Amino acid sequence: ADHKGMSPTKAMTLSAIGAFLMSYVMAHFVDLLDITNLTMAYQFVFWAWLGLVAPVVANEYIFSFKSKPLKLFILTQGNVLISMLVMVTILTLWN
Repeated sequence: ADHKGMSPTKAMTLSAIGAFLMSYVMAHFVDLLDITNLTMAYQFVFWAWLGLVAPVVANEYIFSFKSKPLKLFILTQGNVLISMLVMVTILTLWN
């Protein structure tokens, strides 16, 4: 079944574009904040996730018209946090 009338290919393409956009913006923050080691990088990601990402995803969960299981919310948050950690690791080591 298609998600919101969207083909799986289109959904994956849009998801990849979002990931590239996030990594592009994160690269600017790594440069702007002069993040030079993984400790700094992981601290940045944790605070950015906690203050900027988690509340947005939490609002989607709280105000969703369809009842979603709490496990799905936790899985979504974990996925985003791990994705951000992988991105910042690559950006920091590449820098």
